[in-house]
Amino acid sequence: MIRVYNVFWEKKLHSKLILQVHDELIVDTVPEELETVKEILQEQMEHVCQMAVPLKVHTAVGKKLGGGKIMRYVIGLTGGIACGKSSVSAILAALGAEILDADRIGHEVLKKGQAAYADVVAEFGRQILDGREEIDRKILGPIVFSDSKNSSG
Repeated sequence: MIRVYNVFWEKKLHSKLILQVHDELIVDTVPEELETVKEILQEQMEHVCQMAVPLKVHTAVGKKLGGGKIMRYVIGLTGGIACGKSSVSAILAALGAEILDADRIGHEVLKKGQAAYADVVAEFGRQILDGREEIDRKILGPIVFSDSKNSSG
């Protein structure tokens, strides 16, 4: 998202856009810029497309290692179904990496009573619910990806 990069530069922030994969961004920032970065991300994402579900910004703080210096690597794993992303994640976790699984988070926020549930049901209707009134992703997927109103591409 070149827009985000430009706004960071214009505001003379120390924050850096590290990785973008589709609509997911990883930003390296300092604590004193965190709220500003959240506001910029919200504004820029809404500028690009009208969102049916509000933007959620998740934060994680780097660990301090020897001498108080924060050491971190950001690794983004992408790929098709059954290409080994989970296996690589497991190896990295075994080596001490903290894993942020966007797919798992996506499943969690769609559960009944969670952050996105009510908004998604309100947008797409009760026909997307299963017998337990949980969102059925197999029903929701074709609706979302076939409706040009809901497509960002």
